[in-house]
Amino acid sequence: GVSGNGLVFHFWVSKGLNAARALSIIILQFVTSYMAWILSIIIAVLIYFLTYGPLPTTFYWVAVLGVVFFSLLMATASIVGSKKGVLFIYKRIYKYKWAEKLLKNWGLTTDQMHDSLQNLEYPWHLVRAYPWAYARGVLGFMGVLLFDALTILALYAGLHVSIGVVAAMTASFMSEIIGALPISPGSLLIYEGGMTYLFSLIGVPIHAALAVTLMFRGLSFWLPIPIGLFFSHHL
Repeated sequence: GVSGNGLVFHFWVSKGLNAARALSIIILQFVTSYMAWILSIIIAVLIYFLTYGPLPTTFYWVAVLGVVFFSLLMATASIVGSKKGVLFIYKRIYKYKWAEKLLKNWGLTTDQMHDSLQNLEYPWHLVRAYPWAYARGVLGFMGVLLFDALTILALYAGLHVSIGVVAAMTASFMSEIIGALPISPGSLLIYEGGMTYLFSLIGVPIHAALAVTLMFRGLSFWLPIPIGLFFSHHL
């Protein structure tokens, strides 16, 4: 999220990384993750279809929603993340005291930040300059999504509920799409309800789907919060 990337930006700049390069990397990270999402959705749907046949209708709607949503986010990141886009936003917020205070906390003045942004690199220029690094980033993020699906599969195995890897992967990806939608803070209730419902559509008993959803949510959402707070104070 924005707050997390703000913390990363602050950390990098405090360690001497040029502000423009730090911001360029963060914007590139958005573009990379959105591309990984789009590819993961398409691949998951195709593998499920080839393995089990047609998906539940709801899965198709969620998949289309996910591809459109992440495509729009990637286009937005590409436009806003350009030098013109960033400077346009910066010129409209840097006069506010909270922005000046924030930059001061980062060890920068408004003039230093403005000068640094002149060297901002367009994300797709970086992709063309470092295609293999970008490809590794996309594959790495896809791997994160896959390991989430394997975690869910392990939780079902712990409850002695049989579910295939492909089915778990597809339902997990669809659930993450719902969780990514900006409907409620942290997608609370939306994610839990969506994941439980989607897994029930592929034959998982509703009580098992709810139990695994709550366990996975605890591992992936609630547990990292205190850990992150602890380490954020030691950066």
